[in-house]
Amino acid sequence: MVRRVRKAYAMECRARIQLECQATLVQAQIDLLDANLAMHRLALKRIRRQRRWWIRAWLGPERRRQFGVYDQLMVELRREDQRAFINIMRMQPRCSMRFSHEWAQV
Repeated sequence: MVRRVRKAYAMECRARIQLECQATLVQAQIDLLDANLAMHRLALKRIRRQRRWWIRAWLGPERRRQFGVYDQLMVELRREDQRAFINIMRMQPRCSMRFSHEWAQV
């Protein structure tokens, strides 16, 4: 009778240990999945949106090489595309001319 009890107890202990091992493995897999998810979220944060650069047609590579000076570009922008000038500078072309003359005297 004692042997049967010991044998049953030993079988219960083995079963409990096996369940504990399985639970430990499952928990390790869950932890690994959590770590992978955290790394994926971090990688998504680091991905920046693709920037869009626009260049006016008259400001092509040839003119950029030829006129690298800011003042010349502003003069041409003011003269050739006033709507874009207002959008970029946030002022009317006549106001910018007055400011450029005032700043030149300083």
